[in-house]
Amino acid sequence: MAPASPLLGGAQTRIPDLLLVPGIEYTTYAGHANAIGATGYVSPRVNEGMTLKEAIDTFHGQGALFSIKHPTYDVGDLCIGCAWQHTVPPGGVDAIEVANGGWEKLGRFFSEGALGYWDWLVAQGHHTAALGGSDDHRAGVDLDFTQSAI
Repeated sequence: MAPASPLLGGAQTRIPDLLLVPGIEYTTYAGHANAIGATGYVSPRVNEGMTLKEAIDTFHGQGALFSIKHPTYDVGDLCIGCAWQHTVPPGGVDAIEVANGGWEKLGRFFSEGALGYWDWLVAQGHHTAALGGSDDHRAGVDLDFTQSAI
């Protein structure tokens, strides 16, 4: 794995009881993912010089896991890149987010389709883990009804 940034290393030293894992949100026009453990930039311009498989392989080369985020959450132009529209390459992806935020808020809109997509990937022979997450883009401050604190 690539070395963590000095900022992350310093924070880890100050908070030894909490494991901090570096990562990158990888956003394309046709879906986004997290590269859990990644520390280096990878171009999001899929099919403009780099295939998705090459991008995933680059993240794997950093020791990272590649996880698709809310794959079936399609709200059109309100969120370009929210729904996953890429073909999963041979070798698959490491994980897929099947739950996002609390069920009471908007989780049911993310989870039902995502679970179906995960089931389909597994049935195709992909060894993909199911993950849950939250979308806290404000560090727990002024969260609205669509967001959940980590």
